[in-house]
Amino acid sequence: MKEIKLFIGLILFLIALFFLINQKNDQEREKEENINKHRFITVGKLKKKGRHHTDYVYYYDGKKYIGTVKSPMVGKSQQHKYFYVSLSTVNPELSRIDLSGQIIDTAQIHSSGFREKTMTEILNDTMSAIND
Repeated sequence: MKEIKLFIGLILFLIALFFLINQKNDQEREKEENINKHRFITVGKLKKKGRHHTDYVYYYDGKKYIGTVKSPMVGKSQQHKYFYVSLSTVNPELSRIDLSGQIIDTAQIHSSGFREKTMTEILNDTMSAIND
């Protein structure tokens, strides 16, 4: 009797796991469809790499947004660099960053909502990078 309960519990756990994975895939698919249907391309900046995820910042309609990409996709040399971000105009919080090519055109970076840093900000960033 105990073995049957254990077997039924295992089956229920596997079914629940299947539905959770399927739901996550559906959410990701809906996100991609939304971005593709209502696409706007801007520039985003990668922030400090975390253990599992790396955040990136981008602007849309003058508002700052933060997106996340899995860290294994981000090289250390890509941190604090600029890349294209595709986002949904209907829901700008839905975005994906394209790490295939770095953006170095300062006019394009500034027109995407990023401003030039003051000397104090540059020194603070430098000191922060040295301490990391």
